[in-house]
Amino acid sequence: MMKKFKLVSCLGIIALIVFMICGNAPAKTVLRMNHQFPAAAAGSKIDQWFVDEIKKATGGEIEIQIFWSNALGSAKENLTLLGAGAIDGPDTPILMGFRRPSDRREAFSVARRLAEASGGEVVAVNLVTPVDYRVELEFATPGRRTTVHVTPEGTEAERAWCEQVNHENENIEWADLRWAHRLVFRGAA
Repeated sequence: MMKKFKLVSCLGIIALIVFMICGNAPAKTVLRMNHQFPAAAAGSKIDQWFVDEIKKATGGEIEIQIFWSNALGSAKENLTLLGAGAIDGPDTPILMGFRRPSDRREAFSVARRLAEASGGEVVAVNLVTPVDYRVELEFATPGRRTTVHVTPEGTEAERAWCEQVNHENENIEWADLRWAHRLVFRGAA
């Protein structure tokens, strides 16, 4: 009975992760999963079935690659692997303060909009108020990290800032982009 409970709990967590990702998936997303058991193990067959069902349910838009028998590292190393980007999980970007699924979808939408427009990677989105999202962006240049405040729907100031930051290598420490026609920012010291 306890094994069934653990299995159902595990599958429920995986389903939640997939649900969070499905609503925001681009044309095709390939996720990497480290598995501690070999593919022939009884529990592994259930995991493979579940992965196949996800692929079917999303019309191939989401595919999960399973690395069997700790191929990427031990189970104890999974958090390290997740942080290094060797495996995928629901932690990128980190969402703080978003309780309802619709709020999380909106946060992912804001993250995607900023990443595409600025050329940066969104590390975290924090709900300050319903009209103020604090977003942490990281850029390819070492040490180039910016915190911006934006609205869920975006502003002209945000669009102008994203265009500027996408073309220049200027390190701006933070920016308030919530205003329609006003930029407020501070460069790094």
